[in-house]
Amino acid sequence: MSQKFRSGFVAIMGRPNVGKSSLLNRFVGEHVAIVSNHPQTTRNKLLGVATGEDWQIVFVDTPGIHKPRTRLGEYMMKSAEDAREGVDAVLAVVIAVILMLLYIFIRFRDIRFATAAVIALCHDVLVTLTAYALLRISVGNAFIAVMLTILGYSINSTIVIFDRIREKLPLLKRGGRLADLVDSAVNQTLTR
Repeated sequence: MSQKFRSGFVAIMGRPNVGKSSLLNRFVGEHVAIVSNHPQTTRNKLLGVATGEDWQIVFVDTPGIHKPRTRLGEYMMKSAEDAREGVDAVLAVVIAVILMLLYIFIRFRDIRFATAAVIALCHDVLVTLTAYALLRISVGNAFIAVMLTILGYSINSTIVIFDRIREKLPLLKRGGRLADLVDSAVNQTLTR
């Protein structure tokens, strides 16, 4: 495997019976999705993985987009919409994280503070993603709101705590302990 391995998700969406499942089967090189002359054969989103030497693509095959006339049609449209929202959710979170990281590096100028802030953000996000994965909660607009809220509160608290630590850093030169300094900064922030 090369050093620059790339991977990503691709949602295959479109009208009913236009060949989305056939396209998925062709890309993956296996028969993973049902292919039929009847419209709406795919009723749930399906995943297919194509792997190369230095890349991997996860294809998401969705039910056809149409005006539902039955409850089954409504269910299939919800499945297709969830797949689209999942792609949008990941993109929104990635953009927010990149902009926050840029702000963190500009704000702290000290690589130690910036690195610690990024690690704290990653921790908070990974805990939430793990909970979503373990509980099998679908990713959609609520997921975007949850992730951006967690990122916002986390970065706000981190900035306030780190500002308090930086203000009190001169106390370390006078014989103070770093653990006491951090404890004091966290306690002051909790009472806000």
